[in-house]
Amino acid sequence: MNRIFLLSLLLSLAGTPSAWALHILIDPGHGGIDQGAVHSRLKEAEVVLDVSKRLQNLLSAESGVRVSMTRTQDKALSLPQRTKMADQLRADLMVSLHANAAPDPRAQGVELFFQNSLPPDEDALYLANLENQEFEEDSAHVGADSSRRGDVNAIVSDLHRQHRLRSSLRLSELMSKSWKDRESRKGPSIKQAPLYVVSRTNMPSVLVELGFLTNPTEARRLALPSYRQELAERLRDAILAYRIKMGNPIQNETISK
Repeated sequence: MNRIFLLSLLLSLAGTPSAWALHILIDPGHGGIDQGAVHSRLKEAEVVLDVSKRLQNLLSAESGVRVSMTRTQDKALSLPQRTKMADQLRADLMVSLHANAAPDPRAQGVELFFQNSLPPDEDALYLANLENQEFEEDSAHVGADSSRRGDVNAIVSDLHRQHRLRSSLRLSELMSKSWKDRESRKGPSIKQAPLYVVSRTNMPSVLVELGFLTNPTEARRLALPSYRQELAERLRDAILAYRIKMGNPIQNETISK
């Protein structure tokens, strides 16, 4: 199978978001009996739902963008339910919002995670264990199913995965840039980790840790409606920048030789 054919397959997978509405699925983490990280009266599930609704309102005001939410109220959703919803809605992007926690109250900052393809570092693996702990997967059928796929299907699947990884990284970079000029010279860190919601979806996805509730300074900021609005605006700016960049996949997609 020659390189031109592989490139054609990859570009067909990438699509051209500028030609139609880019469908964003916003996933507020936790909810219901699972409130996530808690600091004093501040609960992760409530914080991320509020930021998600603000982001939904901002994106809905933009032309050429569709927005869906995995939850719009304080209710529990399993990780498989979230990823199943993303696939059923055929979203173009999934952005999952969370608030972090750490044993060390000095831990701080926004962190961005996308699908893991390399061994995760210790901190990323620790976070993945926390975020994935509600789910126990029965994967006994996977090996037999994979062995039955033909060569072409395997190639297409690999191209799709590579496109998803590249696009997720690109969105992460744009999100980091949206913080860079206003908050720090480096911007939030970008990491890869085996987080369920970004590894089991069929579209580019990023999990955003909006700050540490266990850090007193960040917890106070995350309690402020004005700061939550600022977070939503930064996420909106990054998503719109992603849409512009992905509007010409031939110009923007880099194919390794």
